[in-house]
Amino acid sequence: MTTTTMTTTTTSYVDAEDGRSAGQNAGQGPTTTSSEILFEQVIPVHVKEFDKQERVEQLGFRISLCTTQDGHNMVKVDKVLKLQVTSEKDSFFLHSLEVTEDSFQRLKHDQSILVDFTDFPSHLIALLEHCIEAKQDAHPKFLCVLSTSKPSSEVQHNSLSSTSGSQGNSQAASALPFDSATSVVGIVETNQFKHLCHISMKFQPGNDARIKDYLSQRLSEVRAARSALESSLKAEEATTAKLSGELRQATEALASEQLTGREQTSRWETEKQSLLNDCKQELLREISELRDKYEAEKRAMEAEFKAEKDALTASNTDLLHKVATLQDEKFSLDAKSRELGVKVESLEGDLKLLRDSESDLKQSNLELDSGKHGAEKQNNLLLMKVAGLEASMREKEALVRTLKDQLQSGEQSSAALQDSFAEMKLALSRAEERSSLSAQEVNKGNQIIEKLQQDLKSSRAKMKLKSQVITQQEHLLQEKQSAVDKLERDEMISKSQIQGMQAEKSALSRTCDDQKDKLLESKQLLDQNQQMIQWLNNQINEAQIAKYGGTSRFAFRPTRKLGTPSES
Repeated sequence: MTTTTMTTTTTSYVDAEDGRSAGQNAGQGPTTTSSEILFEQVIPVHVKEFDKQERVEQLGFRISLCTTQDGHNMVKVDKVLKLQVTSEKDSFFLHSLEVTEDSFQRLKHDQSILVDFTDFPSHLIALLEHCIEAKQDAHPKFLCVLSTSKPSSEVQHNSLSSTSGSQGNSQAASALPFDSATSVVGIVETNQFKHLCHISMKFQPGNDARIKDYLSQRLSEVRAARSALESSLKAEEATTAKLSGELRQATEALASEQLTGREQTSRWETEKQSLLNDCKQELLREISELRDKYEAEKRAMEAEFKAEKDALTASNTDLLHKVATLQDEKFSLDAKSRELGVKVESLEGDLKLLRDSESDLKQSNLELDSGKHGAEKQNNLLLMKVAGLEASMREKEALVRTLKDQLQSGEQSSAALQDSFAEMKLALSRAEERSSLSAQEVNKGNQIIEKLQQDLKSSRAKMKLKSQVITQQEHLLQEKQSAVDKLERDEMISKSQIQGMQAEKSALSRTCDDQKDKLLESKQLLDQNQQMIQWLNNQINEAQIAKYGGTSRFAFRPTRKLGTPSES
């Protein structure tokens, strides 16, 4: 622990005549006094007493601002800043200081304070809060120090204590003055170089009047707190009654909602089960109908396709056989046409030879006619030859006529051959037309095959469509299943709502229990306050009895040493 030694040269900031002037002013007219508590917390204080070792105690520090207005003109306003240091362990521990605006000017001048009277409390509270924040540190930066000096009347007090009895001691202790005792409260900031004292104020230890005044103020505050607690207790009781009514209403509503929810849940379960069974039966029936219909259509289409395929195969076989026959006929006609062409060429060669021989005969006839005159001698000789020749000529002419007839017949046969050739060509063209027709029939057969293939594709598309219809039926079943799931989800939501209402009911019951606990705590606090008030009343009565000369075993002893608890 850091030991801090402070030296102060401040004087008392409240004169003894303040009370007397207040008493004189009290007879002049009514005054209005209001008090505002600015700060009231427990702070760690380093206590230095003249006859004890330095220690750290948790003392209550209270700062209040009292405003007094004159009753006649209500213009003059006196502000007094009251500072009180108390201890929760000792009810008679009291150090107080009252700072008026005039005394603050002296304090400001003596300690070089830069703020005004209106800003002084906030800065002082900030310093005290720094002390509270630094209490957890091993070496706190801000310290609040309370130093007490040895009172000048201690020797007289010791002599009276040694020579008098208990009754004399209490009366002498009540008569002893405390004005000579002093205490100094300072706020110190520590650093590595030195301790800086921000402010040092001289407090007055509590005497009988101050302690009685302080206890009476605390008693009035306790009574006000008691009345506030009673009013809050009544409000809490009203709130508890209201919450109890709301809880009953909520419980009844919850019970009705639970009953409705159970009925609705059972109804939903029944409807869901019946709907599910109907959907399943309808779906199974539709699936069986579609399957049977699909199988029948499939068998019919397969039989139809097989029959058409067989017919097309047979017609295709016949067409192929006809095409082969026509091709054979075409080849045979081509062979005959070639043979007839060869014969026509040979007949044309024979006809040319006959014509050449006719021209030779005509040339020889001309030569004979030209050699007739020269061959008159031989005419007779040649008459026989001429007759022979004429006979041969006639024969040759007959041969020529025959040859001409043959030629004409050859020409006619050639024309017939040409006609037959044209007919063969026509037959060939017809065969080609038949072949083209058969090819067209084959193409038609192929087209029919393609049509059948398309029909097969369309049947497959129909099958696909039917599968799609089945898929749609499955989707419909899924939608119905989703509707059933939705009903189940609604049921779950209803259950969750019921659970939420049950949770709300439990929360309301917990709130009611908390209100009951708060009510019990308020009653306990009220009992404690009543006990405190009773004890303070007893103490005040005993102190008054002791003041007026009476004796009691609970004698009021305000002259005991500072910081020590009361002895039983």
